[in-house]
Amino acid sequence: GSSQRIFFAEVDDSMRAGAGGGVASDGEAIEVIALPVHRASEFVCDPAVPKSSGLMFAVQWFLRRGRS
Repeated sequence: GSSQRIFFAEVDDSMRAGAGGGVASDGEAIEVIALPVHRASEFVCDPAVPKSSGLMFAVQWFLRRGRS
């Protein structure tokens, strides 16, 4: 098994403080991607794009948040 943590934050380019990617000496391997909301469902359902089940659940959560 594996362990992962997924965080949600709303950000824009004005908040950028560095290049991103985490701190290698701390064992961080953070990949920052930009995914337009209108392509999120397509991304989750595309078997050609490798992704964890946790990421798939996170994207689904994001798409459904606020819709009760």
